[in-house]
This record gives sequence, C-alpha cells and structure tokens, in this order.
Amino acid sequence: MIDHDIGSAEDLEEKWKELTAAQQSLKASKKAIQTKLQRQSPYREVSRYEKLKKQSEEDPSPEIVREMDLLLSKIEKHESYENALAGCRELRDELQEYQEKLKAVNEEMKVADDLFTFYYEMPTHMPERENSQSAQPGRKNVKIENPVIHHGDRFRITIHKSLISGKSDEEFYVVRLPGSEELVKLPACDCLMYRSGEILSAFIYEDDRYDIVDGLDCSVRTATGTDVGSYFDHMYEKRKTKGR
Repeated sequence: MIDHDIGSAEDLEEKWKELTAAQQSLKASKKAIQTKLQRQSPYREVSRYEKLKKQSEEDPSPEIVREMDLLLSKIEKHESYENALAGCRELRDELQEYQEKLKAVNEEMKVADDLFTFYYEMPTHMPERENSQSAQPGRKNVKIENPVIHHGDRFRITIHKSLISGKSDEEFYVVRLPGSEELVKLPACDCLMYRSGEILSAFIYEDDRYDIVDGLDCSVRTATGTDVGSYFDHMYEKRKTKGR
C-alpha cells in the first residue's frame, strides 16, 4: 500500500481498475498472437511441420513424409521456410513476454484483492463485539467506511501454515498455539486465508473467550484473547532474539 500510495478504499479501487485494464489489454494481445500462430499462414503450417518433423524421427512413415512435403510447399508459397520459422519464433517469444506480464498483473490483482478483503471488508470493532455473548457468529465481509485498523481491544496476528490444523464446522480455524500442543479455535469471520494457502491473518479480541480444544476437537478450556496473543508474542520475541 505504501509503494503504490494507497491510503484508502478509493485508492485501492482505482488501482484495481488500472490492473483490470492492463489485464484486459494483455489478454487481447496474447489472444491475437495465439490466433496468428494457429490460423494464419505460413505460421500455422510451420507449427504443424515442426511437430511432424519431431514425430518423423521416431516414426518416418510415408504418410508423415507426404504431409511434411505438402506443408513445406504451402509455406514456400509465402516465403522461405527459414524466414517463416524465424517469424514463428519471434511470435512465440512475444507470446511468452505477454504471458509473463499477464502473470505479474494477475499476482498484483491477488494482492490487491487480499488487501481489500482484509482492510476494508473484514469486521472491525463494533458495539456488539464488546460483549462476546452478543457477537454475531458467522458475520462475514462487513463493508465499512473509514475503517480503523488498530484498536485498543484487539490486535492482528499472522499465522504460518505449519500452525494451521484446518477448519472446524467451517466456522472456525483450528490453530496450534506456538510452543504448545494445545489448539485454539479462531472464528473464520475474523480471519483471512491468503490465496497462497500459507498464511492466515486473524484479529484477536482481548476480552473475548476462545475455545482451547484437543486433537479430537473437544473443548478443554477457554482462554481470553490476551492469553491467546501471549503465545504469539512469545514466539515473536523468541525469533527476534535469534535474529530471524
């Protein structure tokens, strides 16, 4: 967000529009080259000729040889085989370049989508969250204006996939507490699993009660958000001390 001077949902929306326009342009250019290679002479014939040439090394049948001769004559009606082959390779290099650019744009769009979901759609502090009994389970993607990312009664933790044990009833992520064999259930509505599947971001509310469960998803005890967060604070301090 800092690199792209994004400070609001509107800025992020504008960035998304730019990326969408770039994506559509690259897709159109890529499709035009693919069409040229697949349908336009002599590039279509060159592609088929090269394929048959490799095939003939293993199976030099009369049928393959005849088709190759026919293709070669079609190619040379336009230009020499060497020139047609060079043109075909240039188009393939150009196609590869567009594919790499498109991949980069798609990756940026994934990041932008994750940023929007995490910062502007996930629930932030609301009156009903002050009392865990009145919290609304399953509340997801609450759109808000002018969100405040940091609150005195909550904090965000980042959880690596090595600590994620999966989901329970699709409403909770089950996460192992660092330095412990205990598992904690985090409401899915307070979490975001990034598309890579390796990182889970979660909001922890200090005064909420969280279920600590065993490997069979049976409740063992409850802990406050502050207690849960202390495990991750300890892990962070331990890594910081080791210079990681």
